[in-house]
Amino acid sequence: MDVGSTTVVCTAVEADNFTILAAALHATGLDQVLADDSRQFTVFAPTDDVFALLRDETIRQLLANPDALSTILLYHVLAGQAVDSATAISLAGGTVAKANDLDISLSLRVGSLFINDSRVITTDIRQPTG
Repeated sequence: MDVGSTTVVCTAVEADNFTILAAALHATGLDQVLADDSRQFTVFAPTDDVFALLRDETIRQLLANPDALSTILLYHVLAGQAVDSATAISLAGGTVAKANDLDISLSLRVGSLFINDSRVITTDIRQPTG
């Protein structure tokens, strides 16, 4: 997702499968950071299905620890650039710096884009305009 006229959190809520991500962004205050219209962001967003792999207690503990949760969330954010799926695919075989200053690798395997070992399921979720 990239930031445009509405926030990443609004886009996540409207997509209806990022509700836990939206709650996590709000709990850390990153929802406000990602709402900055003067900057570009791309979020490789874990869906509610991915969060469901964690125990409820783990999610509660993360929501109660905004510093640790921010570090985890920033691992999923590219700051200063909007990267669509075509661009990500063109970067396959290389690495990209994340907002937390750690690098991730992009690769293509059997026609699917992977970020490190996670397969990208849905691409190019755009924020609504207006």
